[in-house]
Amino acid sequence: MSKIRYKIVENKAVEPHSFYAIAIATGKLSFEDICEEASDGKNVTPAIMRMCVSEYMKAARRELIRGFRVPLGEDFLTLYPNIRASAKDTTDKEGKTIVATPDKVRVANGLSKIACSVSRQFSAEFARKVEWQRVDAQTGLPVEGDEDITDDAGTTGGKTSEGSGTGTGSGTQSGGSTGGGTGSGSGGGKEKEV
Repeated sequence: MSKIRYKIVENKAVEPHSFYAIAIATGKLSFEDICEEASDGKNVTPAIMRMCVSEYMKAARRELIRGFRVPLGEDFLTLYPNIRASAKDTTDKEGKTIVATPDKVRVANGLSKIACSVSRQFSAEFARKVEWQRVDAQTGLPVEGDEDITDDAGTTGGKTSEGSGTGTGSGTQSGGSTGGGTGSGSGGGKEKEV
């Protein structure tokens, strides 16, 4: 099993108190590192692997721009186009409610995004193969006496949710500014923008 560190952070935007766990990446691998690992023990050199994956990603980008859902690997990730545009009820200066309608949603003011879903199979595999170690937010040292979140059946993270996953989203807003972020969530097997 792999052990991933996490820390507890206070959400100061919520009163009176709110805390949440955030994973700490073990490190960052380069594209070349992954291609080297993928070609290890195969009849393919890292250079050929890089070329093939690069060409696949170019094709994936083209198809995303055309509006298609694009798989990244078998039973792993799926990228798809998404947009964030909405309208909600507001109040004018006199306190009168202005009711939102579908006609008030303006796509020109929306945010074009790339969304990602994680396959159920990989989400379940990840939950089975990962252990979590809490560390102090300031020092990074393991917290003594921390709860063991691996249960008797070997399930880690408290629950196994085959529909949970993490991903990233980024896009271009009208006017040329770029937006993006990371997140995680549980979708009960349904795909969600994250």
